[in-house]
Amino acid sequence: MATRVVAPAGARGTARRARGALAPRGRGVARRASVEDASSLSASASPEAAAARARGGDAILICGEGDFSFALAFAEAASATARVVATSLASREEVVAAWRGGDNADALARRANARVEHGVDATALSTTYATERFDRVLFNFPHVSGKGRMDANRALLAAYVREALRVAPNGFVECALAPGQGGTIADGDRRREYGNSWQCYARGAENGALLVEAVRFEDAAWRERGYASRGHWRGLRAERGFLTEGGVVHVFCAESRARELGLECDHCVPFTRDVSVWASADDDDSASTVRRAFDLARGDFDARVSSVERIDAWRDDSGRTSETFRVEYTSRTVALTRARVNAWNDAARIALGDRLRGVAPT
Repeated sequence: MATRVVAPAGARGTARRARGALAPRGRGVARRASVEDASSLSASASPEAAAARARGGDAILICGEGDFSFALAFAEAASATARVVATSLASREEVVAAWRGGDNADALARRANARVEHGVDATALSTTYATERFDRVLFNFPHVSGKGRMDANRALLAAYVREALRVAPNGFVECALAPGQGGTIADGDRRREYGNSWQCYARGAENGALLVEAVRFEDAAWRERGYASRGHWRGLRAERGFLTEGGVVHVFCAESRARELGLECDHCVPFTRDVSVWASADDDDSASTVRRAFDLARGDFDARVSSVERIDAWRDDSGRTSETFRVEYTSRTVALTRARVNAWNDAARIALGDRLRGVAPT
């Protein structure tokens, strides 16, 4: 079974349950659904997850298939009345010749609850499926061809999340990544420095999505169902499967939708901003003044100033004292972005008035 990953100190909590919430049907007709298993929201983490969350009437879009072994295993595990659309970027001919996936694709196409489509770009889904809506969109182990192309892979992930949200605006967007790529605590011992990852949280946030779960990809369980990891990330002539053991499924949904369902983020990446202020004889606690200004700056947004730390102080020739503080923002329900935090920072600096260094003190 997929397991819940414990969040780090300072960002710990479980997704709150939302019973009887509205979720979309594949064709855009609202239906009654519930998010009752707070331990896992993913449908792609394991065959058991697929059986539990790809239910009758659900529409699931699977992107980026190679040999279609995952899509076939998923369709067999899901409800027989769930609608599965399995796609590949490659043509039918390439799937057969390079990926050896012809038999899987044919078996999938024969299923009453599935259809197979080729030449589908996961970064242009809103064009391909302009008239369709889905409850879930899945993409396992995306990768731009070549080695060491971090920026290109981040761009691929961001574009996928953007497009998947457009065709599943009220649903869940899932992406399984190899161990260490996502940049969250869910990677466990294989976790990298955030700057050396695909920065999953940021890729969702910049598209208005909250990372509501990161859960282990149960590689062994899927392999028992016939899944095989095949990859051509070094080129079509050099097949090399992805490292899927220890992989992590990242689950996103629109920030507004997460709020409706009562879902929270255990994997927020804090933002810090530095500000320098003049000490005041009337105020011996500049840190509290700075905290109030930054708290007010965020307005009604459900974000918080998690820390205010004095990192520097100096006295000029006239005896005035300047103090520099590092302010940290976090949120479990707001997708923090650089632009959003910069706007709060600008508002806080205005609120500090003549206490802000660079403004002549009165």
